[in-house]
This record gives sequence, C-alpha cells and structure tokens, in this order.
Amino acid sequence: MINNDKFKFNSSTDKSFLKGEISMVEATRQKILNAYRHLAVHHGIKGATTAKIAELAGVSEVTLFRYFKDKKALMLTTVQEGRDDFLKFKQASLYSEDLMTDLLNIAKYYIEFSTSHQDILVLYDDTKDPNCDLAIATLDLINQFKAFIIETCEHYQDKAYFKDHEQIEWVANNLIWISLGMTDNGRFDLKYQDPDFYYQ
Repeated sequence: MINNDKFKFNSSTDKSFLKGEISMVEATRQKILNAYRHLAVHHGIKGATTAKIAELAGVSEVTLFRYFKDKKALMLTTVQEGRDDFLKFKQASLYSEDLMTDLLNIAKYYIEFSTSHQDILVLYDDTKDPNCDLAIATLDLINQFKAFIIETCEHYQDKAYFKDHEQIEWVANNLIWISLGMTDNGRFDLKYQDPDFYYQ
C-alpha cells in the first residue's frame, strides 16, 4: 500500500514546487521555439521539420507535440509573440513632438524587431497563399507597423507636413520597405551595413 503521507506538501512547499514546475514547462517550451526559429532562418520553413526541431531542442517529438499540436501552431505562436513585442513597443512610445525623431524611432525599432524575429520574415517570404492564415498573420504584423507610422504622421497633420492622406501612405510604405531592405542585409549576412544611409 502506498503511504500518501509521503506525497503531502505544506503550503510553502506546494508553492515552491509549482513555481519549479512552471519554470521547467516554460523552459522546455522556449527551447522548442528557439529550435524552430533557428532552423526556419537557416533552412526555411520546409527544412524546419518537427523531427529536427525536437532533436535541436533536446526533446522527443512526443514532447514537442505536447506543447504544440502541430508545426502550424508553433509558427503561429512565434507570430503572436512578435505581435506582443510590437504592442509593448507601441504602448511605451510617446510622441517627441518632432515628426522625424518619431519616424526614425519607429524605423530603428522595426529594424531591430525584424533582426530579432527573422523567423517571422521567413514565414512572410515562404507563405504566399493569401488565404493561408500564417500569411495573413505575418502580413498583419507588417501592416500594424504601417498603421503605427500613419497614426504618427497624422498626429502632426496640423503642422502641414503632408498635403493629403495619400502622401502619408507613401511615406509609410517607403519607410516599411526601406526598413525591410536594411533587415535583408542582416538576414543574408551582407557586409554592407550603414544605418545612416537608411535614416537620411
């Protein structure tokens, strides 16, 4: 007969035990996500198989599927984490009352964001189907940056920087694509990295 007394914990032990369990669960989850990100960036979405992800993370495929029901769930999680990071930046941003300063801050953050979330850009490149929810999710994230640029420009409309909304759209589109160009240099290990060129 099992002695149940051996499995009793006092309240302080219980809390410590739970904290340890949560920490281990989160650590394993993060290892799986990091393994996926590494493989996606270096081998593409198709090259990031669940078998390779599990091997790199040091877990079994069975364990991987306990955390993420399929590869798609894993990919959507990385997009959601990217969205969460962007929202934190947006919520922490304050207008400096100088348009160029604010636009440069957004561009710098976008470049840093894209460099640290290269797996999301790989998803954007690899998921071309407009009906694919992964493609929609990655495109939505880029569109959120664009919307934030437009919102920032509109804040300064009373200073007559822009003739109309079409000009604001033009600025937003160009800032996004220039920032993406800067990021692509980093993704493909090109030696030419001159941030001042992009910030002029």
